[in-house]
Amino acid sequence: MSGQFTKTVIKDNWYLLILLGLMFVIAAYMFITSEEGKQPGSPAPGSPGTSPPGGISPPGGDRPPRRLTEREKTLQTIEDHRKKVEAAPQSEDTPAYLKAMANLYAQELGDYDEAIICYERILTEYPDWIGIRGVYPDLARCYERKGDSQGARQVYREMMRAFPEDSQEHAFARQQLGY
Repeated sequence: MSGQFTKTVIKDNWYLLILLGLMFVIAAYMFITSEEGKQPGSPAPGSPGTSPPGGISPPGGDRPPRRLTEREKTLQTIEDHRKKVEAAPQSEDTPAYLKAMANLYAQELGDYDEAIICYERILTEYPDWIGIRGVYPDLARCYERKGDSQGARQVYREMMRAFPEDSQEHAFARQQLGY
């Protein structure tokens, strides 16, 4: 009777047994990988008394390096882009790096003055860049966020001069100026 009962339970609940087996395999894998690299009697990697690969300790002794804040990450990205721009100012990618820098200044840091510098540099140095149509509205928005409506209006007037009358860009600038 007991053997019959066991067969019935297994037959009716096979999926639970497979699930239980999978859970056991996953738990074993997690245990093995969490123990990886530990030698009996040796400190855990990164704990006091160990040094990182290469034998170079981080500044400040055995403390792990601190994590960068979002602002610091943004500033680092801007600096990386700036280095690329300075290294190859005539590269076809340079205006895109400048636009990315401007966007980060404006959207992530709220630094509209720096964003304006980048956007205006694109307009003066790379007027034939394929992405130029998006620079004008972004530049105008920076002036608006600074509370400089005259600066924004000037950008829209420049936009109207830069694009043909039958273009969407011209129509957009005209609308923004209230014509």
